[in-house]
Amino acid sequence: MNSNKEIATKLCLSHRTIENRLQRIYEKTGVTSLSGLIEYCHTNGLNHYVPKNLLRQGVQFFW
Repeated sequence: MNSNKEIATKLCLSHRTIENRLQRIYEKTGVTSLSGLIEYCHTNGLNHYVPKNLLRQGVQFFW
């Protein structure tokens, strides 16, 4: 798995931005960790789904 700093570098964002966005996602899904988020996504059938409107040309996804 990639660290927040690695993710930030690849997306040209600060690691604090990544931390803040993940925290908001954790709050919305009711989990407290990345492993919890991954389990949530598997349980709810979201493990291979990224809406096309969230993708920008040139952005690479990795997990």
